[in-house]
Order: sequence, then structure tokens, then C-alpha cells
Amino acid sequence: MLFESAPKNISDARDLGLNDEWVQKLQAANPSKRNVFRVRRTIPGTPSSAVMKVGDMVLSANDKLITSFRDFDAEITSEVVRLVS
Repeated sequence: MLFESAPKNISDARDLGLNDEWVQKLQAANPSKRNVFRVRRTIPGTPSSAVMKVGDMVLSANDKLITSFRDFDAEITSEVVRLVS
């Protein structure tokens, strides 16, 4: 996936529209790392630019919740990535 993202605190993400169900899932998955990743930029012409928009929040990849850079990197570098944003 060719895009840039930045971590956002869950409380900031809630202000941006993240619903309570996702907040609870993410907090339960990793109480110490309360982040979501927000798309900052996509590269035109890449597969990611066709499905992701600036401002999207990456909540899950390959059916795993994304709450840290480690989670994010492990799943985004997979050959096939299924995102929930």
C-alpha cells in the first residue's frame, strides 16, 4: 500500500467521528496504545489511492485491530491487505 499515515489519539479520532463501538474495541485490544492511524496522503495511480481517501482512519487490516505502529507495519506489509477504514 502506498500511502502516508499518522497516529491519532483515540479521543481525537472520536471527535472526528469514530463511533463508540470502535473506540471500545480498540481500547480493549491495547489499553496502553490508544491510537488509530489516519491517512495523510495517497500516491495517485496506486491501488491504495483507489480505495483510501485523505482523512480515512485505518482501524483494522486483515481482520486484526490496528492500535500500534507494530500492528500497522506487520499487516500493511502483507502481500494482500483487507482494510477497514
